[in-house]
Amino acid sequence: MKADLELPVRSLSQLRNQLAALAERESVSLLLGGHDFPDQYGKYLILLALGAEEIVEPSSGENAFDALERACRKDGWWFGHLSYDLKRATHGLESSNPAYIPWPDLFWFRPRIVFAVRRDEPHVLKVYGSRIPELPQEIVHTEAMRVPRFNPSQDPEAYRRSIETIKNDIRKGTYYELNHCLEFRGVYEDLNVAEAWQRLSEVAPAPFSAYYRCKDKVALCASPERFLARRGDMLISEPIKGTAPRGMDEASDQMAIQELSSDEKNRAENVMIVDLVRNDLSRACIPGSVHVPELCAIRSYAQVHQMTSVVCGQSLPGVSMAEHLKNTFPMGSMTGAPKHEVMQHIERYESFRRGLYSGTIGYMEPGGDFDFNVVIRTLQYEAHSGRIAYHTGGAITWDSRAMQEWEECSWKARGILKVFDSLS
Repeated sequence: MKADLELPVRSLSQLRNQLAALAERESVSLLLGGHDFPDQYGKYLILLALGAEEIVEPSSGENAFDALERACRKDGWWFGHLSYDLKRATHGLESSNPAYIPWPDLFWFRPRIVFAVRRDEPHVLKVYGSRIPELPQEIVHTEAMRVPRFNPSQDPEAYRRSIETIKNDIRKGTYYELNHCLEFRGVYEDLNVAEAWQRLSEVAPAPFSAYYRCKDKVALCASPERFLARRGDMLISEPIKGTAPRGMDEASDQMAIQELSSDEKNRAENVMIVDLVRNDLSRACIPGSVHVPELCAIRSYAQVHQMTSVVCGQSLPGVSMAEHLKNTFPMGSMTGAPKHEVMQHIERYESFRRGLYSGTIGYMEPGGDFDFNVVIRTLQYEAHSGRIAYHTGGAITWDSRAMQEWEECSWKARGILKVFDSLS
């Protein structure tokens, strides 16, 4: 795949801000990555899809994965998202809850221009496309931003009651683990999206981050989690279950890592989801090829430590990206187990439509390799209404304690809220 232009890269962070300035000018754009985290399965340090030559949005009544399948047959670069509400297509489940910021179930686009820095060529920016714009000067934003008032979908007491009801379901054997989430809503007129993105990149760098503009909606994502990737004939998923806050100093930080690593509840949650992912991958992988090269490893980020596992499998020949996504979506780390049963109950316990949250953002490159994240740790914004929102959640098991789960939701939101704290 020969680039149309190659440019030197002197600073990844500077390039990230320059590409974000380009993304800001388009109504459709997606900037992925921009942080040099270790990733043995990653291909790119940064990708920018600029503009849309072709858009795939399923029509009313059309199966979104059929529309995605048609796009997969057209070799080339494709980018976009799948929302959690595609559970309708994968599991026949509808949501009657209201959407605070409504996203399309599927938005998939072929960009006009792609900017890419490969991990094996970190000092070269490759550009694909015609009418290539010049890179702008790095923009340093200094505008003060007020802290918006966010209202949670449940107050602590209502949250406690939900957790106790979920635990009662588990006691009765209805399911084993359920991911219960909260939506925090606010209003922010004329949010400086570029400012917020730059600050999020600084205070909460993450390996699967994304700056995504989908018409008048924006997602600023600091996700640490890979949903599904394909490298040749190998599929990779890296589910996260288990979170602990960073310590105040080196000694307390190491203690937090040790405590998380040995915590039986978190390990049990992680293993349950690993088993679910193994089952999902097995639906279109060569029998016996699905394996777990890494189980319950601890990875550290700016705000939290995360317990992460790696599940791999060898794809059956001829299986498309659309089919692999349909087999595994939504990701088990954001549902629980068994997947179908818990999704039915999630609808009862949450008063909002998840939409983009718990969905996935990613890309497919020429040749068919792809990589998708899990949409968590994400600030969403709708320009015409000024609505702003973020979400947090966690896996509820029999051992869960409501107020500890509430505190964990706070840890996970810390990076998003620091976007405003650091500027006010």
